[in-house]
Amino acid sequence: MTIKEIAGLANVSPATVSYVLNNKGRVSDETRDLIWKLARQNGYAPNANARNLVKRRNLRVGIIISDTAYLRSSVFFNNIAAGVIDTISPKNMDLVVLLKKNSFRNWVKNSVGVDGAIVVDPERGDQFLDWMRTAKIPYVVIGRYGDGHTDVPSVDADTEEIAYRATMLLLEKGHRNILFNLGHEYYTMTEDHTAG
Repeated sequence: MTIKEIAGLANVSPATVSYVLNNKGRVSDETRDLIWKLARQNGYAPNANARNLVKRRNLRVGIIISDTAYLRSSVFFNNIAAGVIDTISPKNMDLVVLLKKNSFRNWVKNSVGVDGAIVVDPERGDQFLDWMRTAKIPYVVIGRYGDGHTDVPSVDADTEEIAYRATMLLLEKGHRNILFNLGHEYYTMTEDHTAG
């Protein structure tokens, strides 16, 4: 049963039915009661996709990762994803994980998109966040954007200090041949670990 069908049964406009079902507008009590009665009798249920389209909300959050190498080398991704899911699930939102930034661009262009995005460990010199701004997609970066971009909303740990402390601890214990798996050179985190 659709709003248009209820409107036909009640002999009112679809806008009037929408006002009643959304508890808005001035509608007589008699008409309001009739519309609610017809909606219940006919098993009316709001179409979440239609409602989201009208409200311009997608109820989706995207996590954007540079490539699959990040998934293989990061011990943090599962915790990040679990934290996002724990936060958005009570709001009946979905999580979309895309591994390639170009895939994300195409996905946003060819679908209803996302309400916001979390960009994990961006690449140095990447212009992706400029595209996000232009597309007016709210985002936050986990990690450091680098290249002096202080205006990028981000959450980060002091990974340079962490790498420094880990190295110093090993040196204090007498270790001299230290292997450190830095990850890919294009990640800003790798830059910080090297500096530490």
